[in-house]
Amino acid sequence: MVLALFLIIIAVLVSGCTSAEDSKPATETQAIQSTEEVSSANDTESSSLKVPWPQEPWPPLDENPVPPSYSGEKMDSAVKEAKQEIMRLFPDIDESTLDNVSWGYNGYNSYQMPVLVFSNVMEPYGGKDTAVEIRYDPERKIVCSYTLQNGVFCQDSDKTIISRDEAKEHALEFYKKANANEYEYHKDDFVTVFNDENDPQLYDADITTKYKGIIYSFDNSGVGYDLRYDRVWNYYNGQGSHDIMSQITTLSPTPDITIDEAKEILEKYLKDKNDGEEVSIEYCPRYEYDSFPNLMWDDNTVMDNCLEDGYIVRPFKLVWELPYTTSNGRMHYGIIDAHTGDVLYVL
Repeated sequence: MVLALFLIIIAVLVSGCTSAEDSKPATETQAIQSTEEVSSANDTESSSLKVPWPQEPWPPLDENPVPPSYSGEKMDSAVKEAKQEIMRLFPDIDESTLDNVSWGYNGYNSYQMPVLVFSNVMEPYGGKDTAVEIRYDPERKIVCSYTLQNGVFCQDSDKTIISRDEAKEHALEFYKKANANEYEYHKDDFVTVFNDENDPQLYDADITTKYKGIIYSFDNSGVGYDLRYDRVWNYYNGQGSHDIMSQITTLSPTPDITIDEAKEILEKYLKDKNDGEEVSIEYCPRYEYDSFPNLMWDDNTVMDNCLEDGYIVRPFKLVWELPYTTSNGRMHYGIIDAHTGDVLYVL
């Protein structure tokens, strides 16, 4: 579910949101400034940034991601640890089915890491045995995904045994438990609902990392909770390593441009791209979310703007994300640098 969520967001932001101008598409954007061009208040923080980025972006890499260091006793120990953590989080699982183990990937933010994949794990769900896939990161020592292999089991009845408020509380309790030692970095994260109204029996909590009080645009995890059985039906951890993310987020979290000024900048940009004629737009919430802040760290374009030779050399920018619709009903996003006022891109 949450993996699909990420792909939906990317599809909407990149391909589904065509240019804002009906007659003259806004396909051009101003060049994103280098670190040295960012406002002087940030120069000393960012001029020497060089942080290794673990892996390549989506889609998945080769089909055999076995880390060379994992063999013999280290591999046996990793599998044993993984099984213990899986049983701690999902005590109803048939432990004897935790033997189909291979290597795969888990996507964190815009990078991927090799993880252990447990397939065809059996667990009772809704009165029947159900196969699930569970992924475990042996480096971070966390379960990073739990997925029903044949989709969520649905009964004819729409009966639920807990409320949506209770589902949210239980989902966040699970998130805290699953993150274990990493939870201290995420206890103040932003929680919202994704696609709430379409699944009245399922609650989907989307958890977005906050750093210095500001959310990242793409550093998300999700917990799907089933109101009919009072249990988790889907979990995905896509939040990057706190150590890596904090080294890259070095600019001031205080914007120099207000949101009203950002809107004026965007509207002027659209007008200029439309041969000086006003473009009718209406601001709206982010696609398929019940709420989402406009001010954020722009970590959604790492590979295009920050990565050189495997290193992040420019910090994540502080941006105003301005979702809007045009007169033809299409949705778009204007991304404005909250320090410089530059239009970074319009989708």
